[in-house]
Amino acid sequence: LGYERGLYDVVEFGMELQRKKLAIKKSENHALAVGFNYNLRHNVLGYSATYWHLKGIYGLTYGGDVLFVTDFKNADFGIAPLVGFRFSGFHLQTGYKFLVNGGTIAEANKFFIRLRFTMNKKTERDLKW
Repeated sequence: LGYERGLYDVVEFGMELQRKKLAIKKSENHALAVGFNYNLRHNVLGYSATYWHLKGIYGLTYGGDVLFVTDFKNADFGIAPLVGFRFSGFHLQTGYKFLVNGGTIAEANKFFIRLRFTMNKKTERDLKW
């Protein structure tokens, strides 16, 4: 579940697959996410695939989105580099969407901040020194 704020309010739904390696010195977390978002007020639908990486126990996450946005008249593709911070199921990210057609869909956020909450179904931990 997520909420994205830029010029417009957008709600998100999707799923995420995480691979965690917990260690005393070199913890790592990789994640792949897919989902959709919707701007109810301006009828803009978006699909995205996200990858992010976390090195260390508490630190910044780095990643990116590949996205598709439509207002049901026009469509646009793009990418968005991301930087964020993850803590206890919450993931705060910020980024900028570079769209192929230069943003022909005016109601799509370009610069944004988003907050996602992930509910874990299964957690596996590999503790190593």
